[in-house]
Amino acid sequence: SPDRAQLLINGTGLIDASSRGWIDSTGVNSGGGASGNYIAGICGSSILICGGNDHHNYFDFDVRYYESDLINSAVLKLYQPGPADGAYGFQSQYPSLLYSLFDVSADPSTASGPASYADLGSGLSYGSISVDASTNGNWVSITLNQNGLDAMTAATYRGGHFYLGGAISAPPVAAVPEPESYPLTLLGLLAMGFVAKRRPRSTTRAY
Repeated sequence: SPDRAQLLINGTGLIDASSRGWIDSTGVNSGGGASGNYIAGICGSSILICGGNDHHNYFDFDVRYYESDLINSAVLKLYQPGPADGAYGFQSQYPSLLYSLFDVSADPSTASGPASYADLGSGLSYGSISVDASTNGNWVSITLNQNGLDAMTAATYRGGHFYLGGAISAPPVAAVPEPESYPLTLLGLLAMGFVAKRRPRSTTRAY
């Protein structure tokens, strides 16, 4: 189902996120939940829930049932909606952007503040993938590296909560773009029954 965030373990075990959500650059937390929106990147102010702030997203998977298993592989599967889904999808001045996964120090669904936002987009890398307009309306699969596998294995012995943070970054460029031209993208702005409300922009900018 496109409204899900899933973790594929050892190629056969597929589990849904027990909670997913985002924290924006001001420290506001969406509150998580099993069907929460998981926005990543700069969300335009024309969408009422976004306010033009950058967002880092998070996921919580219950992996306690894999305590006795050897975890050899894991893939995070996210649905990236596009215009056909009533969402913006990928929008950027760049042809592609990098979506990266990181370790999380504590339960992100109960965290808030700029430090929690920063925690979701920094630290130990769990993997990354390049996203572009071709991924709109499709599933995005991020293969976890050994850091992620080790953290997941450890989580099976610590109550079963495996947390991941995610952030969007631009590809390396020679010059730093102006603030108003930073990457604009949404990853996972699709929840069951959710319709993004828009209000007119005061100015028009093409991304």
